[in-house]
This record gives sequence, C-alpha cells and structure tokens, in this order.
Amino acid sequence: MSRKERRHPEKQDQPNPAHEKELLDKSPPDDEQAARAEFLPAYRQTFAKIGRERGWPPMSDAAVEALVAPSGALFFGRPETVADKIISLHQLLKIDRFELHVSHVDHANSMRSIELFGSQVAPMVRERLAMQPG
Repeated sequence: MSRKERRHPEKQDQPNPAHEKELLDKSPPDDEQAARAEFLPAYRQTFAKIGRERGWPPMSDAAVEALVAPSGALFFGRPETVADKIISLHQLLKIDRFELHVSHVDHANSMRSIELFGSQVAPMVRERLAMQPG
C-alpha cells in the first residue's frame, strides 16, 4: 500500500473496513432482502481479500448472519432494527456518540442510509433513551 493510500483510504478501489463495529449499511426499510443482496456479497469479498492476505478463512454464512444478528457488529436493516442495536450498545457501554460509516453500496444507497439515519434512526434513539430512567 502506498503512502497516499494509507493517508487517503477512501481513494482506494476497495472499501476500507476499518470501522466494522460502528457500521450502518442499509437500503430503504421496505426491502431488507435487496439490501442484503447488494451489501453482503461486497462485504464478504472485501474480507475474503483481507483474509487471503492475513491467512483467514473465508466468511461462513453463519459468520455473516452473526454480524447482522441483534448482538452482531453490523448495524444493518430497518431503522427500528438499527435503533434497537444502538440502544442495546448504549445500555451495555454507556455510549453517547455513534459513528455512521456507510460502505459496500452504491452512492444512492449510501445517501439513502444517511437520510434514514438522520430522519428515522437518530430521532427514534433519542426518543427512546429520553424515556429511560436515569
């Protein structure tokens, strides 16, 4: 990797998976299956490439499902699902910030993810946290 690529990973051809834990990838909430079909193969491809370089096996179907499960590292799915995961993480770690990182999807779906996060997920999280004691 060149010095320029290390300083500007967003300019590489391959997505930069450095922020997996706080990753939110989704398309419109009414079509989670289409979002899975677009996102998960690209995500797996990225980690297959990294795995080859580092000696890891390819991601199994079970590993992928574990990542999108309620306790998984990927914040993926309907706004309600993403809000639930953020609230669970808040309860566990007392976080008060959430970094949105959208990758492995085209520009239109990236913009839609940001829109949904700002218009639905964040207000839902704020409202539900405000109702909790303490």
